[in-house]
Amino acid sequence: MKIDLNNRIALVIGGTGLLGTSICKQLSKSGAQVIGVYNDGDITNWQQPLVESGLNIIAMKADITDFDECVRLVEHIENKIGPIDIIVNSHDLDNAVPFNEMEKSQWDEAISGNIDALFNICRNVAERMCDRGFGRIINISSIIARMGEPKRTHLAAAKSGIHGFTMALSQEVGKKGVTVNTVSPGMIVQNQHQPNNDNTSDMLTDDDGIAYLVDFLCSDQAAHINGVDISINGGEYLH
Repeated sequence: MKIDLNNRIALVIGGTGLLGTSICKQLSKSGAQVIGVYNDGDITNWQQPLVESGLNIIAMKADITDFDECVRLVEHIENKIGPIDIIVNSHDLDNAVPFNEMEKSQWDEAISGNIDALFNICRNVAERMCDRGFGRIINISSIIARMGEPKRTHLAAAKSGIHGFTMALSQEVGKKGVTVNTVSPGMIVQNQHQPNNDNTSDMLTDDDGIAYLVDFLCSDQAAHINGVDISINGGEYLH
């Protein structure tokens, strides 16, 4: 099945990360104009291969934990490029730390980087999507939200909050042509290059596979998938 996202504008938060890059590429291959949002770092080595591949992806820098900066980002995109049809929140933080050693700043960073950022972007776009009668919001969570993991209590709390947010928002906007879903990956390995470990290799999830799923959820064919959490983890967690 060929996904057609022609004339769609997609905003991918965390677009220069491992998973974010795969999502940007896949959405672009399906015809979308993609904006990958990043916060810091030199993206020259990220952007050049994309340009050479002819993919319709541009990068924009923004601190998504800053509400006012998100206001400016959305206004700039909608004024200069066009209305945002798709949001993929794939911004990720993964700093493992034992709970008894966790600093308040580390807890705050996980909550703000996941939950505040989610609010800041969706609050500035969701209503516009409803007014236009179409929108796709895909929030990347993690199976950690369901199964937990040592040294990641802050991330488990944040990722659980992402799906709670998703379920509630989906009920507000679902009748207006906007769907909101969560994708919860397991351990990710890039492009199926698995480590030589027989105990884990069958459970790894490649980033391209997640990108294909996100691509489908952005399509017209996924119009009746709303408010759900889709786990893609190679059997790492079953429920």
